[in-house]
Amino acid sequence: MEQRLINNIEYCRWNYGWTVTIKDFYGLMLKTLGVSEVMKSYINHESAYCLLVKSQPRAFSHCVITSNKNLREHLQECGEPFKGFVGTCWCGIREFVMPVYYGKTVIGAVIVGVAKCERERQITTFERLRQEFGFNREQLESVYATLNEELPDLALIRHETEGWSLALQLLCERFIDKEQLKTAIRMTDSGQDPHGDKLNQAILFITNHLSEPITVKQVANACYCSESSIAHLFKKQMDIGINAFIIGERLLLAKRMLIHTDLTVAEIAARCGFGSNKYMTGMFKRKIGITPTEFRAQNR
Repeated sequence: MEQRLINNIEYCRWNYGWTVTIKDFYGLMLKTLGVSEVMKSYINHESAYCLLVKSQPRAFSHCVITSNKNLREHLQECGEPFKGFVGTCWCGIREFVMPVYYGKTVIGAVIVGVAKCERERQITTFERLRQEFGFNREQLESVYATLNEELPDLALIRHETEGWSLALQLLCERFIDKEQLKTAIRMTDSGQDPHGDKLNQAILFITNHLSEPITVKQVANACYCSESSIAHLFKKQMDIGINAFIIGERLLLAKRMLIHTDLTVAEIAARCGFGSNKYMTGMFKRKIGITPTEFRAQNR
């Protein structure tokens, strides 16, 4: 089911030009085998404006912690079942939000679309980002100008995200134990998970630099912590080493491109940071059991 869900989301991304993000309010989906592949694919917002805002560490933490908390509380107050809404995030992006449930508890959200909010709110948002986080207002406005004027077909977005939300709920209820959820909620509510934003920041850096060589030191610097700290955090939270995670992300991106583009295997290898066609082919054989060409033939 997990791979079918990814394929469906990818179809909408490539054919409709949608941006898709999945919020993981308690960090369980990202750490749970059976759901983690979906989360790793869509944990980060794809818009250049969002990436610019998240490049500032305090703004990143605000987005991951404060903004997520406010959204989680709002969705929980709406009651279940709730069929989503169009809203504007704290940094001025207009988007469609569909909650993800575990039973009657909101544990995440599917977010689709990147569009501009009304001009008056844009002005106050840019000024707040300038005053509170030190952003250059002209730079913010320049990147913000690249966003869509309106969200695309809302009826289609609502229909698709409702299906994705249900699929995520089924996966979570199958693979996440109720006691795990209770513990995660308790830790989150009491502020006992101070490393959650560091992990998200590390994943953001990795997924945005897959075409380049990536070292553990670079990841640590991006998160403002030591190499040993970030390596320990990955082992503890993800049960995987950073280098193994990077290879997995490169393979995931390569698989998407093999299915949804007509780029050559050599071009895909370069764009995914493998360096050479030969190295990517070797990784495919080792991790997946077939060559990239065979994978493309089986999955187009």
